[in-house]
Amino acid sequence: MPVFYFVHSIKPQLIMKKYLAEFVGTFSLVLFGCGAAVVAGKTIPITVADAPTGIGLLGISLAFGFAVVVMCYAIGPISGCHINPAITIAMLVVKKISFKDAVGYIFAQMAGATLAALALLEIQKGAPGFSMGEYALGSNGWRLYHNCRFHHRNYPYRLVPVCDICHNL
Repeated sequence: MPVFYFVHSIKPQLIMKKYLAEFVGTFSLVLFGCGAAVVAGKTIPITVADAPTGIGLLGISLAFGFAVVVMCYAIGPISGCHINPAITIAMLVVKKISFKDAVGYIFAQMAGATLAALALLEIQKGAPGFSMGEYALGSNGWRLYHNCRFHHRNYPYRLVPVCDICHNL
């Protein structure tokens, strides 16, 4: 068997290995990082009696950080551990990866993130007392406290549409 044939037959498996690595990396980032926010990340009190519980912002940040570090060691040698389409696009712009690989990475990342989000939804559905409400999937209520200077009615150049809260003031 010629060496060329042997090397050529392995290449498609290596390419799929890179895409699978990106899928697993993005799945892990969303499952553990977003999972920390969804399952245990209540941080903004709505009332005084409803004081912050859960792991808080530091815990959520550490969950994301540890997920990235573990994935860098686990899949970094295989795919470069982009685990985010923004990083993949940046690598494409600076010509570190081919367009074909970038498309494959992005599809794998989107699939991994979507599957992890669905897994989180199923995990939450099994939690006692879970109801799909405004804060059900990790939303922390900061929308109520956002800075409205760009939304203000008297601001001459609206950069974003007026939000419901500002509009109802």
